[in-house]
Amino acid sequence: MERLSMIDGVKIHPLRQIPDERGKIMHMLREDSPNYQRFGEIYFSCVYPGAIKGWHLHREMTLNYAVVVGHIKLVVYDDRERSPTRGTLQEIFTGESNYCLVTVPNLVWIRSRHRFPTIGRSNMADGRPRQILILGGLGFFGSRLAAILSETAHVTVTARSISAERQRWLRQHEGRITGVTFDSARDASWADAGVFDCVVNLATPSAAETSNHPEESRERSLRAIHACLEALASERSKRLVHFSTFHAYGFRQDRSYREEAVPQPAHHYGKVHVDCEELLQKATGRFPVFIVRPTNMVGCPAHADLGVQSSLIFLDLCRQAACSGAMNLRSNGQGFRDFVPMPDAIEATRLLSEHDTERPLELFNLASGSTMRLEALAFQIRDAAERLFSSRVNLTFGQGTDSFVEPFKVSNDRLRALGWKPRDSLKPEIQKALTFFKSRPALSPVF
Repeated sequence: MERLSMIDGVKIHPLRQIPDERGKIMHMLREDSPNYQRFGEIYFSCVYPGAIKGWHLHREMTLNYAVVVGHIKLVVYDDRERSPTRGTLQEIFTGESNYCLVTVPNLVWIRSRHRFPTIGRSNMADGRPRQILILGGLGFFGSRLAAILSETAHVTVTARSISAERQRWLRQHEGRITGVTFDSARDASWADAGVFDCVVNLATPSAAETSNHPEESRERSLRAIHACLEALASERSKRLVHFSTFHAYGFRQDRSYREEAVPQPAHHYGKVHVDCEELLQKATGRFPVFIVRPTNMVGCPAHADLGVQSSLIFLDLCRQAACSGAMNLRSNGQGFRDFVPMPDAIEATRLLSEHDTERPLELFNLASGSTMRLEALAFQIRDAAERLFSSRVNLTFGQGTDSFVEPFKVSNDRLRALGWKPRDSLKPEIQKALTFFKSRPALSPVF
């Protein structure tokens, strides 16, 4: 079956590999193949690790690319005057784990780069690229995480449904990221998705969903955990990174949150996550399970379809500043939060996806380790918007109050012991988010 291409005339055909105990056969092109035109010549091109082959085009030849050893990023650009896709640039990641024939017509610009600059444990497993599955991987954090991890691994992401906006985003990452539907309320497992070196579970309901439908949210979350545990037991995954929440702790009088503390959640959202953690603790086996309790991850979206996550304070304030030139924080701004920039959260997840341990289960806080008032965040966003857009942004506050009215401390010592070095700067993500929303002025407060 031919895969969808963004450029007219460029075709991507998955190719067969026939393995056995002696090796494998890799098909490329036959005379009766639908994309075969005529024979011209065959030549072999080698790309050294880290090397880039510059832009070039062929005025008459149609090219058929197949990568039988290693992996490359093939970049294709359409500059043909009468082409319906003129001005389109497409990145195609192809190689042993995504073996396919890429047909490029004449007059289309191409260049190639060796996909893996270094071949080591961090991006190869048993001589092949690592395979990573991210459940709930098309949301706010998951899509950013998938894009980074796909630079050194093949990533499969799941979602309950895949909207047109998310399909467009997946096409931009053709060959690097594969999207499949998985709904734990409907599907018992994701066995058809493949075998993975690591599964990252982000498929838990939001705080709003959990508050409105606590029992349904609990059942959906536990079913996703069962699917993960079944994959570990059947050796379809070698490790699991499960995202819980900082709210599993509940409110602590000493305002100190360490992994050793006994969870005492007060709200449905925290209780559902604690139920998931307890199920993992009871069922751990030979493969490691890492439970992550993040505070507030903030950053620029990868695409516009964020669903209920669009109401997150950071996103809402950036959208208001970029699209309306006025900001309103519904609370009085005196509450405190621990904000983790998205790149720091992604790096922590990457570390855990590769972390070797003898322990069957480990728990990690994902936090900056310091807090700031919500009004300080709002001021940062306002000031950045005024500098970026050269116009005044009016900022107002509401009357709402907050549970965290004093600074608190969330320990991140365990992650730091693994080599995690957070940058702790929100400024780059604020600027990216403002630019993102400014380019999409038609977006309403809820996408």
